[in-house]
Order: sequence, then structure tokens, then C-alpha cells
Amino acid sequence: MLVVHADDVVAALAATAQGRDTVLRVTPPFRGRQRARIHVVVGVDGAEESATASETSRIGADELSEPRDTLHVPADAFVSADAPSFPRAPDTEPTPAASPEYDVDEHFERHEDAVADWRETVTEYFRERTRVDGPGGETCEFEVRYLGGGKG
Repeated sequence: MLVVHADDVVAALAATAQGRDTVLRVTPPFRGRQRARIHVVVGVDGAEESATASETSRIGADELSEPRDTLHVPADAFVSADAPSFPRAPDTEPTPAASPEYDVDEHFERHEDAVADWRETVTEYFRERTRVDGPGGETCEFEVRYLGGGKG
């Protein structure tokens, strides 16, 4: 069983949609009930960045001691294929008919509302089971439980 915080999955989905390589990381030793934590991988001057839904911390490559069997689970592995996609700014732009003159503040508010709606709705599409490729190429299948919301 894989346990993950619902907010971490939502944050990872949003970050991935915005172009950041974000996964949920599971590190050994593996147990029957294993916790996955959000992890953002960014190659900046040999550094790697780890993040939680509430904070981000930088770790230098020399300080990083990630076990070789670490499992990186893509955020989209936790949601069904028909889950709504993260709203993009062009999709929330007011139409000329609804607003003859473009207003930055109106667009910003529309986009914020769309993102808030997406965050509430996407948890309805959380999977109860997921399958991913493991670090050695084997297929790993998990029952998933969500902390703080979502299914399970």
C-alpha cells in the first residue's frame, strides 16, 4: 500500500502542468505501508530541489544520498485518464463578447477561480490503485491511500 498526502498529489499535478519535473518519491527500505512525498527534480548547477506542498528546500548534489532503488511515481499515475487538466491562462482569458476591453485583473481573478475549482475537483479522480515502472524496469502496482482528502 502506498500512502500519499492528497495536497502533495494536487501540488505535483499543478507543478508538472506548469513545466516542473515533479514526482512522488518513495525511498527504501520498502514496507507494507509506504509513504510517498512530493519531490521536484531541477538540474540547476548540480543541485536537486525537494518540496512539500507547504515548503521548498534546496539540497546540493554532494549532500544528496538518494538510495539507488528509489521509486519516482509521476503525479498523473494517481489520477484517472479522464481527470480534468490544470487550467492554463489562455483558457481562462475573458472572451471579447463578455468583456470588450481586456482587463488584467479580471483575467487574473478568472484564472484563480478556475485553479481553485480544479484543485477541489481533481481529487474526485484519484485512483485507488496505480501501476508504475520501478527503478529496475519492473512493474510496481500499489493500492493507494490518501491523507487529508481524496479517495481512501
